[in-house]
Amino acid sequence: MRGGAAQSSLWLQAWPTRLTPLVDLICIPGAGAGASRFKAWQAHLPAYCRVHVAQLPGRENRIDEAAINDLTTVVDHLAGAVLQIPRRRPILLFGHSMGAVLAYELTKRLCDHQCAPARLFMSATTPPSGQADRAPVESQELERLLLAFDPENKQVIDNPDLFESLEPVLRADFQLLRRHSVSATDDPPDVLTHLLCGRSDPVVPEAAVARWAAHLGCEIRHRTVDGGHQFPFNESLEAVTQLITDEINAVVDQQTHQ
Repeated sequence: MRGGAAQSSLWLQAWPTRLTPLVDLICIPGAGAGASRFKAWQAHLPAYCRVHVAQLPGRENRIDEAAINDLTTVVDHLAGAVLQIPRRRPILLFGHSMGAVLAYELTKRLCDHQCAPARLFMSATTPPSGQADRAPVESQELERLLLAFDPENKQVIDNPDLFESLEPVLRADFQLLRRHSVSATDDPPDVLTHLLCGRSDPVVPEAAVARWAAHLGCEIRHRTVDGGHQFPFNESLEAVTQLITDEINAVVDQQTHQ
């Protein structure tokens, strides 16, 4: 397991808290996105929640590092970073799109280390069923995927220099998903899980999100909210952060009364 304080600070960008932290929330962005994707959430979460946002190589302050196209390698690093967090506080995980697949596999890894999260939130995702030898994403398909995930990406596609600079990370992220398959397990994560879907998501409809139920144990709660594929950052930002806040409060209350 890869770890160490320096490695942890690379892979997880921690926000300062206004109060003594009582819980840790780990957020993992979608394909191509960096830690700043969650910046708008900062004003909507409890002051006693320490937020850590995953920062994968190849983006923002890690722009000079090569992107990684192997999911297991990414989860190795994230697990090493999460296990550096003091275990006296409960951990919650939120993942969006590709980040939700990482959050699921990270949850399984943490359960193996007797460090199961108190809650798992997975948004805009379906279990991938890729093949290890699948061919890389072609540029035209990459453009099509970008537009499907977020129409605002048209400004990226229309700017050749910008698209060229982002293409290696995007290609690696989509390859990471195309080569990964969520395996059936007789011992699914026993973690209360929220499966979230955007009502007008053109990429991952509600039925596709619901397929995760076959890979999860414990209690599963389904919720469909307003918005397209990027609903946690646009149309339903407040609804999603309020749901997370409610669950954070429930976890803290449970800890207090143990």
